[in-house]
Amino acid sequence: MLEEQNTKSDWKQREIGAFWTKSSSNGKYLSGSIEIDELGVKKKIRVVMFPNKFKDNDKKPDYVLYESKDSQENNVSSQAETKKEKIPETLV
Repeated sequence: MLEEQNTKSDWKQREIGAFWTKSSSNGKYLSGSIEIDELGVKKKIRVVMFPNKFKDNDKKPDYVLYESKDSQENNVSSQAETKKEKIPETLV
């Protein structure tokens, strides 16, 4: 039992992300997030993974991982709002 707890704990410590299966008109894909550690600061990145429709040989990957576009747009718009709030209205 102790060995089983250690195994679960080890897997939990090594976990860097999770994915959910989604469906669209173009087919199934995975959506989720990964967490990276940059010099001791943990950063969560939203990602999507699609099957490689252009795979024509074994040297090409089965799936391709992309940073989620929604995540980037939200970050840019919130940064722009933050910057606008810091600038006095008389200067805008």
